Parts: sequence; structure tokens; C-alpha cells
Amino acid sequence: MDGGVSSLIVAVIGAAAAGLGLVISKENKISEFRQGWIDGLRTDMSELMTFYCQLDGTFINNVTDNTIVDRINLSASKIRLRLSSNKPTKAEESFLELISKEVLSSTPTLPPAVFRRHYFKYGSIILKSEWNRVKKGEIKYKICSYMSGAVLLISLSAFLVYFYFHWNLILQFFTS
Repeated sequence: MDGGVSSLIVAVIGAAAAGLGLVISKENKISEFRQGWIDGLRTDMSELMTFYCQLDGTFINNVTDNTIVDRINLSASKIRLRLSSNKPTKAEESFLELISKEVLSSTPTLPPAVFRRHYFKYGSIILKSEWNRVKKGEIKYKICSYMSGAVLLISLSAFLVYFYFHWNLILQFFTS
């Protein structure tokens, strides 16, 4: 292999590695933002449950303290905005419906203990699925990770092949 071809191969491998590095770092940043989103959702869910428990079984339209009602509405709105998407999961739909029917409604149908059980069940499913998405990584991240591994293997293979065919020159270089 002459110097021009090997320089070109090294440049292509370097460019591929740099491009893959950019995509991987971008995907890591997206995962950080997603983790922040999960933490925010967890906080909003906790706040809503705290305010709901302050109602202590009283219907929302019978509450005289508007501060609690305002906080409940704010927390419910934050959760709804975080979960708004074109394709909500079944757990997200059930969770939002539960909030609408049992927290924001003037006539809830479930006893508070049953509501809390459903609330935590659906909330846990949503948080777990989002955490699994963060842990797994986006598809582009996985593809680029595999590609960077392939580039590394190809580079290492090229080095070993070159070393195999030119070992006497390399040995001569180090002994002289």
C-alpha cells in the first residue's frame, strides 16, 4: 500500500469516527434532557398526590381553600402537558383519565385509597417505560455505537494486516 492510499484510508476512518462521536454525544445529551423530563414528571406527580391528600376525601368543588385547588389544577396541568403526545400509551391515557375523573371532577367515583393505588400503578408504569427508553438509548445512538465498534475493528484489522505483511520492515526499523 503506498502512502497516498493509506493516508486516504486513515482520513476516511478519522472522519467516520468524528461523525460517529458527534452523533453519540448528541444522543447522550438527549438522554440527559429525557432524564430531566422524567425527574420533572415525578415531581409533578408527587405534588399532585400531596395536594390531593390535603383534600382528605373532600370533593374539589366543596373546598374552601382555593390555594389547594389552584395547586391541584397547576400540578394536573403540568402532568397533562408533559404527557401530551400524538400517540399516548395506554398507561398515559388511563393516568390522565384517572386525574380528570377523580381529582378534577366534582364527583369522584373511587374511594381515596383505591384512587391512590391506581394513581401509583399508572404513574409507575409511565416512569418505568420512560426510564427504560433512556437506559436503552435512541435507535440512532445504538446504530452509531455499533458503527463505531465496526470502524474500530476495521482499523485494528487493517493495522494487523499491514503489520503481518510488513513485519520485517517494522522489525528493521526498531533494530537499527
